[in-house]
Amino acid sequence: MPGPDLRIGIEEHDDEIHVAVVGDLDLLGEERLEAELDRVWARRPATVVIDLRGLMFLDARGVAAIWHASERAAANGAALRIVKAAEPVQRIFRLLDLEGQLEFVSE
Repeated sequence: MPGPDLRIGIEEHDDEIHVAVVGDLDLLGEERLEAELDRVWARRPATVVIDLRGLMFLDARGVAAIWHASERAAANGAALRIVKAAEPVQRIFRLLDLEGQLEFVSE
């Protein structure tokens, strides 16, 4: 069962789908995010934007879910943009040297 502290909102804009992740993305939330993203990829969007501005906590399983999203985007020929999280969470991506491997945007 997903953690109670994770909310995922999905909005579709033409050929772009926005996925807002709010709260804690950890072991409990990873499955839920993966399931939501499976539904997103089934729509075959040209671009997916994962918005992490509302993310308060991120562990290794959450990082894995974001990395897996980038692999799925590449496999589907889609663009993936990730809206940067607040500094304490974004720092995890920087420490793992993922900022240069994933497309992070400010908004």
